[in-house]
Amino acid sequence: MGLLFSFWSIVVQNKIGKGGPLEGYKIGISPKTHKLNTTGPYKFTRNPMLFGTCTYYFSLVLFFNSPVFLLLSLMFTIFMIIFVKNTEEKRLLTDFGKEYENYRKKTSLFIPWAQNRF
Repeated sequence: MGLLFSFWSIVVQNKIGKGGPLEGYKIGISPKTHKLNTTGPYKFTRNPMLFGTCTYYFSLVLFFNSPVFLLLSLMFTIFMIIFVKNTEEKRLLTDFGKEYENYRKKTSLFIPWAQNRF
C-alpha cells in the first residue's frame, strides 16, 4: 500500500504540478513545480511520496522481523523529515507564498490525517 501511495503522488505531482519540489543544497534535483498540489494524496499529507516510501520500509521491517532494518528505517525517516523541512518547505514557501502557508496550516507534514501535528 505504501508504494501505491507513493506512485499515486508521483502521478499527481507530474500531471498537476508539472515537476517536483526536490532540491538539495540549492541544486535542483527535479524540475520545479509550477502549480501547488493540494489534491489527491496531497490533501492528506504534504509529503505523500515520503509517507508511502516509509510505510513500505516499515512493512518490510515487519515482514523480515529485523531490528537492524527497523533502525535503518527509523534513521531514514528521521533524516528525510528533517531534510524535507529544511529544503522543500522553504522552497515551496518562496515559490507559492501565502497559498503554501495556508496549505501547510491545514495539512499534516508527514502522517495523513494527523491534524497537522506531524
